[in-house]
Amino acid sequence: MNPPLILIIEDEKALRINIADIVAHYGFPVISAPSGEEGVKIALERKPDIIICDIMLPGIDGYDVLAHLKQSPQLVSTAFIF
Repeated sequence: MNPPLILIIEDEKALRINIADIVAHYGFPVISAPSGEEGVKIALERKPDIIICDIMLPGIDGYDVLAHLKQSPQLVSTAFIF
């Protein structure tokens, strides 16, 4: 069984890289996005198993990201952590 794919949505570059490094250190594949819009696009394309999302993002915020993704049948049950 493959480890779960984790998507990190965080606008602060240093924090995004730090979280991705920590997650990758434990053997999880990681993808990341610098904005809510890009995070939604990546999630719809890649179908991650877990999404870690900042709440305060430029453009669409974390709550809007969650609302968009819950409209997708493939992502409705995806684990989402603010």
